[in-house]
Amino acid sequence: DAVLKAGEIQEDVGRLKLEEKAAADRLAAVRKGLEGRANEFLLKARLSLLNPVAEGEDRLGRTECWFKQALDAAQTAEVLFEYAHFLYDYNAFSRAEPLWQEALQLYRNKAEEDPKAFLPYVAITLNNLANLYQTTKDFGPALAEYEEALKIRRDLAEKEPDAFLPYVADTLNNLGLLHSDTKGLGPALAAYEEALKLYRGLAEKEPGAFLPDVAMTLNNLAILHWETKDYGPALAEFEESLKLYRGLATKAPRPFSQVLAETLLNLSIFHLKAVPDKDKSVAYAQEARDILKTLIQQAPHLQGHLDHAERLLEANKTQPDA
Repeated sequence: DAVLKAGEIQEDVGRLKLEEKAAADRLAAVRKGLEGRANEFLLKARLSLLNPVAEGEDRLGRTECWFKQALDAAQTAEVLFEYAHFLYDYNAFSRAEPLWQEALQLYRNKAEEDPKAFLPYVAITLNNLANLYQTTKDFGPALAEYEEALKIRRDLAEKEPDAFLPYVADTLNNLGLLHSDTKGLGPALAAYEEALKLYRGLAEKEPGAFLPDVAMTLNNLAILHWETKDYGPALAEFEESLKLYRGLATKAPRPFSQVLAETLLNLSIFHLKAVPDKDKSVAYAQEARDILKTLIQQAPHLQGHLDHAERLLEANKTQPDA
């Protein structure tokens, strides 16, 4: 007790606390600097995807190099999220999944401190993970992720409907597709119908932004009703979707001509197999073929669609006239 001087101990405690704070401040500054460098590499990765490619250059390899350097500098949620998105877009699903999972946990942690700022990021990461699981036919996790994302987005939309109702509708549409894939036709119908109702409401205020979503959801509903042999609603939905895509393609041919042709092909098949009408089937196939011929030079990946249109025309030749 004689050796242990309270005043000296307290003085050391005070000095060490000051050193601890200084070290923490230095560490925070270092981390901030690393995050800044990570964001700069992330920007280089984004630009790499946009920049022209020299002959023999590997754009994807170059881009991934910048993503890896960003991740090496700082494993932030933003870097993890965007790197995973890049990998997903190029079908590297097994590599994308753990990065999105790590980003999700970071966003969850941030949302505990600031839910308003970070819950939207939790929801979008859940939605992307669900898309990945659906693509890889891992339907159980996909359903769980979509449902959690939907709950978060519904809660956010109650407070800020203009900002978050489109995301509610998007998630419902994704759920409809998932239930269709797993033959949950009742839940799929409910999800599509709610999504369509939301998209119609949004399109009344912003038709340019949301009419494409109305047309897409109508097309999904038509296919679902077709599968259940409910041909009356299916035909009405296909025709309304076609009308909307015609209007959209007239104003903006580049983004909408392909989906217009796909809808025409659907209607041609529908009138060949479900509700036979040779004249309509031929007319729709011919119109689809004509559109696809104008697109094929700039979009050679549509050759399969063009071949499909030709096969439909051949199939109709063997059909008896009505």
